[in-house]
Amino acid sequence: MELGPYYQRNQKKLAAITDKEWQEALAKCVKHLSIKLRKKTLYGVHAASRLGAEASDHYISLAYERIISGEWEFKDGMDIAEQMIRIIGSYMSKAIEHSQTERANLSRVTYSEIDEEFYEREIDSGANEIYEKVYAIMVGDVDEAVKDDEELFFIWDAIKEGKTRSEIAALMDKTVRQFDKLREKLIRTVKKKQLVD
Repeated sequence: MELGPYYQRNQKKLAAITDKEWQEALAKCVKHLSIKLRKKTLYGVHAASRLGAEASDHYISLAYERIISGEWEFKDGMDIAEQMIRIIGSYMSKAIEHSQTERANLSRVTYSEIDEEFYEREIDSGANEIYEKVYAIMVGDVDEAVKDDEELFFIWDAIKEGKTRSEIAALMDKTVRQFDKLREKLIRTVKKKQLVD
């Protein structure tokens, strides 16, 4: 077990905790987990087959290790039960997030055009020039519509750079849902601008 940055500070606080307080804290953690994990341990993220132990044992031991080793800071004004419940909640969220990312990556299907891969097609240069002009006009219209709103301008620039919605949300320190709302606002703003013009 490696010692974390909060080891010394945590040890001083842990030394003051009695056996009875530890027992109460563990009982609260077990109760908290039984409520949070009700019928969610048979399969999926919190299943024993995935975690390597029963979910309650796994998360309680994780919380205990993190507080003892100093990887997690023992915050002032909180008792040991609150600390451990916060750690448990954090690791449960991370487990869910990790599984969703894994599942999304495993089920992603990519398509490719066989024609483009194996044969060189000659593109009609006249049609290509028209497409480029129309595209430039459309991009200019969107640029014009979002120039007064800083958030929308940032989103539009990120879209032009080819960033994904999760990447843009992370850059803006927003959740993906919050980003989706802003994207809808961007669409409404562009449509409104086109109707006015």
